[in-house]
Amino acid sequence: MKSTGEGGAQPLGGGGGGEAAGEARTPVSEELVWKARAEDAEEEVGRLSERLAGVERQLAQTVERLGAAEMRCEIERELFEQDALDLEACSLLTEAAVSGMETPDVGEAVRGLRKRKPYLFGPVGAGAAASGGGRVTLIPAASGGDGLDEMADSARASGDRAALLRYLRQRRG
Repeated sequence: MKSTGEGGAQPLGGGGGGEAAGEARTPVSEELVWKARAEDAEEEVGRLSERLAGVERQLAQTVERLGAAEMRCEIERELFEQDALDLEACSLLTEAAVSGMETPDVGEAVRGLRKRKPYLFGPVGAGAAASGGGRVTLIPAASGGDGLDEMADSARASGDRAALLRYLRQRRG
């Protein structure tokens, strides 16, 4: 092998070292540098566009999951308000009904489910009285005399906690 002076390789333009040759090599060298930069930039754009596509897919999946979670929450709230006895079974049936609708309406789907399968829901107005704070207090049907029937009916109809306590005290004593 042939040595080139100070241990380096020869420049691209050839072997001469004149000033005219140096000027001729500069534009070629700048052109190569800019070409390499352009290729690097194109590769970076490609990587970024792939990353952006992945983020867009992830966002679409997240939005879809959020919509499904909001729908389940709305279904469960409506089923709770309609006194569903088996929340899971009713939720599945309601989700199936809502997915078949042109314009999803959870309330309509739950009302339809209640008409088709009334055994999945508690009785309307009898047996359950809503008390404060969204809690449901079950009041068993009273048996016997002493005005317990009227007190139970009153507590059941009003949902008043004080009426419920009066009924329970009377029944116990």
